[in-house]
Amino acid sequence: MPNLLDDLFQWAAQQPARNTTTVDLAMTGNQITGNDITQNNLVTYGVGTLYYHPPHQAGGIFHFPAYFASQTDGITQYFSNRKFGGGPLGGTNPFNPDDTDPLDITIGRSLFSSNYDLTAHSSKYDTQFTVGLNFDTATEIIYATSGPTFFTVSLCGRNSVYEG
Repeated sequence: MPNLLDDLFQWAAQQPARNTTTVDLAMTGNQITGNDITQNNLVTYGVGTLYYHPPHQAGGIFHFPAYFASQTDGITQYFSNRKFGGGPLGGTNPFNPDDTDPLDITIGRSLFSSNYDLTAHSSKYDTQFTVGLNFDTATEIIYATSGPTFFTVSLCGRNSVYEG
């Protein structure tokens, strides 16, 4: 049974080669425990655009599968523990829009598996992690876990525009 990512990659592969094919990403993270009090029950929200890269050969030997990737630092990540004041209810509010981190996100199949992976890279902290993606068939939600963090991934706003 095809999943959401199978459908997305099939659609992208059918777009004309000269088109720029994109999908909007919204990703949440919920960290149950952390290294200190500021990370306990931390919620993150990342948003941006992923661009389709078709499969290709390298050196005539290696076949690289298709993938979607953000531009460098193209995903903006917001944090519930980075507060700002002056909201409509007064006091401090989470997810300070002036205190975000940039991320690179790539979604595709790994070279040696038919499963989909999500790779996130932080240029700010020079860290990277890769997680295998799972699918809840009842809700069609894409999710992953990494240590104490649970991620959900939403992909919408498919777009394919002729670039000439």
